[in-house]
Amino acid sequence: MGPGEPTEGPQLYTLDAASGEVPPPSGREAELEARLLEVQGQLQRMAADFENFRRRSATEREELVRFAAQRVLENLLPVVDNFERALSHAQGADPSTLLQGVTMIHRLFMDTLRQQGVEAMNPVGGPFDPRLHEAVGNIETTEHPDGTVLTLLQQGYTLGGKVIRHAMVQVASRPADFAPAAPVSPAPAVEGREDITLEDLMAEASVTDSPKEDAHG
Repeated sequence: MGPGEPTEGPQLYTLDAASGEVPPPSGREAELEARLLEVQGQLQRMAADFENFRRRSATEREELVRFAAQRVLENLLPVVDNFERALSHAQGADPSTLLQGVTMIHRLFMDTLRQQGVEAMNPVGGPFDPRLHEAVGNIETTEHPDGTVLTLLQQGYTLGGKVIRHAMVQVASRPADFAPAAPVSPAPAVEGREDITLEDLMAEASVTDSPKEDAHG
């Protein structure tokens, strides 16, 4: 390569032999360095914005939980008020009147739960479902299908369709010595008389078995 010809490949900084200093960067290098500093600044600002967003979201979530709990408690306060009124008049009250008041309070309480999305299961008479029920005992019986829920020991509840407490139940089961009745076979068909009934066959049999009159009577 002759003197004065352009060189190929990366350019290396060389120290000035007289001053020992690195020569100033070219225009392209200065532009890239400025761009790098700009990107670094953007990343730092984005990181700061994300941290502020994370903190703000956590604060809003905590406030939302507190607000939801506050609404539920506000709806339960009338139930507490009615209980206090019932207790203040319980002594010397007529038992039937007291029972009626407690029943009304229970209805108000259940209505409040339903407003919050809570529903009772009421599983008695239906099939046992392990996703909803917890079996704590069996009752041997032949009057109900095997696996039928017969007794509710503790009510179960769902919230928005999700189980928050399983129902505690007792389930029907067949006795160990239970033998199902044999199926009754249909009467054999008579050729040419497919529509004949069992009553018709019995009537014909009774006529056939009756004594015949003496022809010389």
